[in-house]
Amino acid sequence: MTRLRNAIEVALMAKALNDLRAWRFLRVSHYEEVIGLPADKQRELLDRAEKESWSVVRLGQEAGKQKAARPAPAPGSVKSDKALGLLRKAMDQVAAMPGSGTALAPCLVESGVEAAAELTAALEKVLGLLEGFQKQLEQTKKRSAGKLKGVAWKVAAPA
Repeated sequence: MTRLRNAIEVALMAKALNDLRAWRFLRVSHYEEVIGLPADKQRELLDRAEKESWSVVRLGQEAGKQKAARPAPAPGSVKSDKALGLLRKAMDQVAAMPGSGTALAPCLVESGVEAAAELTAALEKVLGLLEGFQKQLEQTKKRSAGKLKGVAWKVAAPA
């Protein structure tokens, strides 16, 4: 998703800066470093990078000086996808635990452990919480995908 987002941002940058051919020796990775800056700052940094043959790292350092502190990753970003995968794995693991079914509880009761019902209830509560988190992450992912489609439409629209 990050690559798609960067491609869209670079396409928007190309529109805002009237093409990117002015910088013959810069590559896409250079342009990605100035994403998020105002168009005039982008142009200024790209001009300097071209003139002074800056590496991507150097351009990133200079751009970083002009960017505000980066906010937390947007909901629905790659981190949300990773969280969703880890959450599903945790749900599978909790559901597979012996206490989440009926096999362990009778065994524990027969062995004299009176809190077996508490274990089953706790595991069911954990599963319920995890399911709630999963729904939240899936909704966030859907909203993010909708926003990305809107930005893609702007890029694809004729100038």
